[in-house]
Amino acid sequence: MENYGVGKKYRVDYSRYADDLTFSTNMKTFNNDAEKFIKELERIIMRSGFLINEKKTRLCFKDSRQEVTGLVVNKKINVKREYYRAIRAMLSSLYKTGTFTIEESEGKISQLEGRLSFIDQIDHYNNIHNGATKSLNAREKQYRDFLFYKHFYHMDKPVVVTEGKTDARYIRAALKKYYAEYPELIRKDEEEGSNIKFLFSKERIRYHIYLEWQKMVLIQ
Repeated sequence: MENYGVGKKYRVDYSRYADDLTFSTNMKTFNNDAEKFIKELERIIMRSGFLINEKKTRLCFKDSRQEVTGLVVNKKINVKREYYRAIRAMLSSLYKTGTFTIEESEGKISQLEGRLSFIDQIDHYNNIHNGATKSLNAREKQYRDFLFYKHFYHMDKPVVVTEGKTDARYIRAALKKYYAEYPELIRKDEEEGSNIKFLFSKERIRYHIYLEWQKMVLIQ
């Protein structure tokens, strides 16, 4: 709680993620008190039994890249350009050769999807807070292309894309009831329960694919 007290004293906002502490302010005169603020903060942290990682301690100004827990937060939340360029290189390699590298090792589809999904969540957040858009931006289109590749070219099972959120639930219920009549679609036994032999698209996948289908219908 002392962090809040020293933040109030120097008129800075305090936020924390795990052991990463971030202080921000719009005060133009803060630079005059920055050294005193840091020393007082160090005293509080050390008194609490912790040490400050000097390598991760930095003072960022308005015109510099402001980075917090790996994200750039100057005007809006974003990932670093280097991070995004590396992902684009992975996608290019995946589409051309069927493989890609992450940290000098052969990457997995799930690893690349995690990175793309992370960026997509940031874009989705920015869209909500900056005014929703009906069209996909360049990064969302790239995520859409990856989802098409994963679910229609690199899938383990066929994928069913439903329009409504509850469609998959009704289809599952119908198959479980009439499983004996559709053995090519579902297998059911006492030990393993129901095993549907295809996948349903997730809601975020439907969002990307449905927007593109809408454009195709309008063009036709």
